[in-house]
Amino acid sequence: MHLLDVLAYPPILLGGIILLIAGCIFPLPGIFILRLNLVPVRFVMMHGALLGGAIALALGINPLGTTLGVNLAIIGIIALWEGGLRADGSSLPFRGTQITTFLMIVTIALAFLIIYKANVPAKDTLTLLWGSLYALDGIDLVLFAGIAGMDLLYMLGWHRQIVALLYHQEIARTAGVRTDIHYPVVVILSGLTVSLAMRFLGALLVDAIVLLPAFIGISLGSSVRKSFFVATLAGFVSACIGYLLSILIDIPVSSSVTLGGVGLFLCARIYLRLRTGGQPRK
Repeated sequence: MHLLDVLAYPPILLGGIILLIAGCIFPLPGIFILRLNLVPVRFVMMHGALLGGAIALALGINPLGTTLGVNLAIIGIIALWEGGLRADGSSLPFRGTQITTFLMIVTIALAFLIIYKANVPAKDTLTLLWGSLYALDGIDLVLFAGIAGMDLLYMLGWHRQIVALLYHQEIARTAGVRTDIHYPVVVILSGLTVSLAMRFLGALLVDAIVLLPAFIGISLGSSVRKSFFVATLAGFVSACIGYLLSILIDIPVSSSVTLGGVGLFLCARIYLRLRTGGQPRK
């Protein structure tokens, strides 16, 4: 089937538009996750998404709302455990892996318990892992617009404070940046973005649209601002390549976006090696 014929189907065209927008915006929280060492939070969000999806499958409702609700509850639990979501300038609120490991174990156990007791079919369970970009409904689109819009507005409205926070929390606080406010916002937006990306690409391949472009941005960007720009560009290109590739050779869009992101990452590493003469970048 010709590419234009495939794009004539509204779900496929809409899915492509959503993917390209996500490719531009979702790497921004990916920079937050990498620069602030929040990768353990990303894994907790993945397990929370599985639990939220299991609840939705058992109740027969849209999984995105329950996923976001579960992950917001997880962020709240971590905040209470760690004494509140705040930056103290010398250490991060998420100190260590005890609470994140505990929550991952609990959420995955509850997810499989619900799936077993509710007799959820195995094929439906797999949708939690692989996503469903071409099966989005009105609630999905509203939540996507809300979270992606918050990410973008937060970046545009408080860009200087965010750059200072990512550069060094203690220096940012000394310079007058309300790190006690901005750090929790960064954590919450990062968690919600990961949860939303899981709905589109699945829990196993969410890093393709969130973290891989962020890796490229941090590798090639000579400053925090340039890292954001490069990550956005890399996310858009990998989403575009993945979307077209999935249609042309008939493979899952999650896999094709991952392949596109991996290809860009390898190109970035080769370029960096050539630019630095084979010496590791400091």
